Amino acid sequence: MNMKKYLYLSLSIIETALLIYLSVQPYKTAVMKPLLPMMRSGDIEHFLAYSIYAMLLINTSRAFNKSERYFLFFGLIIASFTEAVQTIVPNRYGELMDMLINYFGLFIG
Repeated sequence: MNMKKYLYLSLSIIETALLIYLSVQPYKTAVMKPLLPMMRSGDIEHFLAYSIYAMLLINTSRAFNKSERYFLFFGLIIASFTEAVQTIVPNRYGELMDMLINYFGLFIG
C-alpha cells in the first residue's frame, strides 16, 4: 500500500473542502490594504490558495498515474463553483477577476 498516494489524495480532498467552506462563509468587514497599489485585497490569498491546490492535484494525479489534465479540470470547476456560489451567500459576491486569479493560481501551481 502506497501511503504517499493516499496522503496526496487526503490533502487534495481537505483542500477542496476548505476552499468550498471558506467560499460559503459570509463576509466579515475587515480593513485590509493590498500589498501593491494595482492589487485588490484578497488577490494574493486567492492566488496562493489555488497554487497550493494545483500542486496537490498534480501530485495526486502523478501518485495515481492519471492524467494531470483531469485533475486540473476539476480544479477549474472548483474555482468556478466557489465564485459562483458566492452570488447567493449573504454579504458575498462572486467576481470574474477573482475567478481569473484562481485560474492563474491553478496554472502557475
